[in-house]
Amino acid sequence: SFGAAELNLQTWNKFEENIRTLLSYPVISSVDDYLYEHKYFFNSFYHLNAYGAYLRTSNLIKDLKAYWFKQN
Repeated sequence: SFGAAELNLQTWNKFEENIRTLLSYPVISSVDDYLYEHKYFFNSFYHLNAYGAYLRTSNLIKDLKAYWFKQN
């Protein structure tokens, strides 16, 4: 556990709602899809381990493709 760095899902959802409201460009992902378990981090909650990076990259590619095909 990362203690104070961990926020509950309600807080993350409020953060996402605020971001979607404040930005003038589309938000193509949901915060929920990018919250990972402790086991996917290397030495802090900022650094994913190799498998965590693989998962995040895969999610990002999926989201970018979905956005791209929705726009074209």
